[in-house]
Formats: sequence, structure tokens, C-alpha cells
Amino acid sequence: MQADSLTLAVDTLNNGTTSNQTFTAISRETNKSTYSRSDASSANRRDLAFLRKFPTRSGNFLGATKVTFKFTDTYSVQGVDSNPLSTLLVGEVSFSIPVGVAAADAKEFRQRLLAVLDNDTVMDKLMNRAEV
Repeated sequence: MQADSLTLAVDTLNNGTTSNQTFTAISRETNKSTYSRSDASSANRRDLAFLRKFPTRSGNFLGATKVTFKFTDTYSVQGVDSNPLSTLLVGEVSFSIPVGVAAADAKEFRQRLLAVLDNDTVMDKLMNRAEV
């Protein structure tokens, strides 16, 4: 189980300078834990959720554990009528880890994923212009 409080060093400008953001557990279910950032409110979500699904065997294959973490933040955007709207920005990272994959291999895989997320050229094109 994850800790009751998680502190993440976040490089908001991607320039090497980090600031801490603290998330506190607000809900725990069998296969899901939800955390809220300290500056969140009912009208301003700043959530982090962890989810899991255990492997199911299929013939000779032992299956894969599926794990996900998901950020959900509230932002204000301009509506068609020029009035502000409250909307959610959602980011989700999921893994399907076959039973038997070595921890070192899973870590190296995760590091490649982080390299894409941390590459402003790639991510700006993907997120801001939907270039694939």
C-alpha cells in the first residue's frame, strides 16, 4: 500500500528547479487509492489516483499485472460564449507488466517512458497540437 502522504518534487518549468507538492490519501478501496493535493478544494480538484488489476492466467501465459496512475486537475477555459468554464485536465499512465518480467527490465522500461514525458519537443507537439 502507498503511504498516507506522498511528496513529489515537481519541475514545473522543466528547467531543473523543483518544488514539492504534497498529496494526502482521501480514499482507499481494494484496488484504488486516491490522493488530493494540499491546495485542492471541492471546486478545484487536484487528484492523484493509483489503480491496479491483478493478472489472470490464460493457458500457458501467467498473465499481466495492470497498474495505472492518473492525475486530474481543474482548470478554467473560455467557453464558446466567452464565459469561463471549469474543466478537467486528465493525464494517465498505465502499465501492463507480464508475470515474470524482471524488476530491472520494468525499471528500464519506465525510464524510457519518463524520457518521452520529459522531452518538451515531443510532448509539446503531442499535447498542444495533437501531432503523432
